Amino acid sequence: MSCYKSHFGMIVNAIVVWIMVVITTIASLIITNTPFTWVSLMKTGGATMLLVTFITTVIPIGKLGDGSAAKLGLKRGKLAFTLVSGIIPTIIINTGMSSVMPALAIFYNEAIPAAARMGVWVDAFLLNWPIMFVVAYVASIVAGKVGEMVAIKTLGAPPAGPVNVEKN
Repeated sequence: MSCYKSHFGMIVNAIVVWIMVVITTIASLIITNTPFTWVSLMKTGGATMLLVTFITTVIPIGKLGDGSAAKLGLKRGKLAFTLVSGIIPTIIINTGMSSVMPALAIFYNEAIPAAARMGVWVDAFLLNWPIMFVVAYVASIVAGKVGEMVAIKTLGAPPAGPVNVEKN
């Protein structure tokens, strides 16, 4: 919950979560060949929003990502820092999403025999994880920059020192 210690972090986090939800929801529907209907968009988007918000609130993924980049001696504000700091948060969020989202569609689906559900879920996880990792990783970098631009435009310069922003 470190992102909520400053207004700047709150703005960045909110923008990142919304952008990530939109992009990953659309990508998820495309990957699973789900028709684009308001019902599928709202159901998938709502579950994605709850899951991403929960993960970013409970796990300090921004600190984990920034810490990993700092341990490698990378400087904040540089492209290499941004690229490395996004890996751990994306792994955490993507693993949660690739686990929960197919589970919601598979384990409560009467069309899939109960004995086959675990196998179907494992196959879905293994298929979706790498694709969604790439989508989420690229989206998180873009979303983080957009969030920072909105926060700077709204509040001015970021606070001095590192800002613990939950980058997804």
